[in-house]
Amino acid sequence: MYGVLPYYLTKMLVDLPCQIILPILYTVITYWGMGLRNETESFFLFAAAILMVAIVGNSLGILLGSLFADFRVAIGIVPVTVYFTFR
Repeated sequence: MYGVLPYYLTKMLVDLPCQIILPILYTVITYWGMGLRNETESFFLFAAAILMVAIVGNSLGILLGSLFADFRVAIGIVPVTVYFTFR
């Protein structure tokens, strides 16, 4: 019915508010709770890094979920993929 690109783009746009709000909430609690630098620039760099990791993780999950029909195979492939992606 729909192509892969329109599906992916609409899914990412619909999920974007949750992908932004929850990591920002996590960042605010974690950053100040760990007692990191009390500088605005450092906080926003930390928040940007957390946001990018959250969005890339979600995208990688969608990609691997769409590549394999059986979820057990996808679950087995995810650790290998993540290991070599971030190595």
